[in-house]
Amino acid sequence: MKALFYLLLFLAEVLLFGTITLLIYWVFNYQGGVAWANDIKKQFNLHYILMTGGFIFLNGHAMLVYRSFTCCKKIYNKLLHTIFFVLSISAITIGIVSAFMAHNSNAD
Repeated sequence: MKALFYLLLFLAEVLLFGTITLLIYWVFNYQGGVAWANDIKKQFNLHYILMTGGFIFLNGHAMLVYRSFTCCKKIYNKLLHTIFFVLSISAITIGIVSAFMAHNSNAD
């Protein structure tokens, strides 16, 4: 049973890293990269990366860390879990701000 757990954990990690890697590859090779304020299209590309990174990558790691680290004290496990969620909230917030900035500058 433990071998199945570690196999599924490995599969989840591969899918998480694969998702963010393919998205970054797509944005930089086919969409022209990212920018904060220079180009509206590139600024919206930053939104793609931050929202996917926050909702899928960092939230996924927060959930996996909480269940998979059985070697450490529970407080360290919870601390790492909280760090991943705080990073996730930060990425999501910055992604929303970049989307609003891109849409508002597009309206001018």
